[in-house]
Amino acid sequence: MLITFSIIGINNVEIDILAGLVTEPSILQILLLSDVIIPSQPDFEVTQIMNNYNGISIIWDTSSDYEINWTIGKSAVQSNNKLYRYFEEFRTWLPVTYTEVSDSTISIVSSGSAKFSFLENTDVEKPIIIATINDQQFLRNNYLNSNPSIQFTVYDKNGIDYRTDSIYFWINNNIVKNLPSEISGRGNTINITVNPTFTNFDSTLALLAQDAAGNSSDTLHLSYIVSEKLDLIDYGNYPNPFAESTIFVYDLTDAVEKLTIIIYSVEGRKIRQLDNDDVVSGANISLVGYHDT
Repeated sequence: MLITFSIIGINNVEIDILAGLVTEPSILQILLLSDVIIPSQPDFEVTQIMNNYNGISIIWDTSSDYEINWTIGKSAVQSNNKLYRYFEEFRTWLPVTYTEVSDSTISIVSSGSAKFSFLENTDVEKPIIIATINDQQFLRNNYLNSNPSIQFTVYDKNGIDYRTDSIYFWINNNIVKNLPSEISGRGNTINITVNPTFTNFDSTLALLAQDAAGNSSDTLHLSYIVSEKLDLIDYGNYPNPFAESTIFVYDLTDAVEKLTIIIYSVEGRKIRQLDNDDVVSGANISLVGYHDT
């Protein structure tokens, strides 16, 4: 279909294209979907509102906004069914808003290629959030540098709403907009990497996220201590002294390429040197022949 005018449509679907949006011929397709595929949201199903199809697909290579007028019938409009759009990158249907333009027609603002369908779900479970720093579990009062990279993993079996207006951050209980972040993942799990800039006066970071059904997670609160220089915080080891085994607890204010821990006996004899791999994976110093000479 060659786009050279401002309104185009088939059956009950009409696309309103703003004047000047199309500067050269392009192809736009409007498809009526009899089968709507929901690949990874087990508690979702299609709401049957039309007799002969269940959704629409717009195929158009454009990044500009356009308006869809979809006549779905008076009873469907009055029932206030939830409209969803399919996001291919994350393989997830997410809710979108629409405007009632008449007692039988709704209007949707869209961009690019898009699929729409009315869905219902039985999901009442909250999404789960886990935080890590430098691939290690984020602990209470972790030491951080002033420009850390913090990773959040958010999971829900029916999909996560990865859009920025469904993810909220707070620093020191003040909501933060436009926090530098990178979001990746597919389906039921997304990964959020944030790179905030902290000062010595900052001490808490909080995150709240929503799933595809609109359920909000519990707010994850992280507390930390900002250190502007690289430092190793030694919490000691237990038991100490020890005969066979002990546990060392320490914290680094930043990631390092090389870390070495040297263990001495009470007589000052070197027992063991632990380098990067041993420190990360753990080491059993009670093994025979474990002492360094």
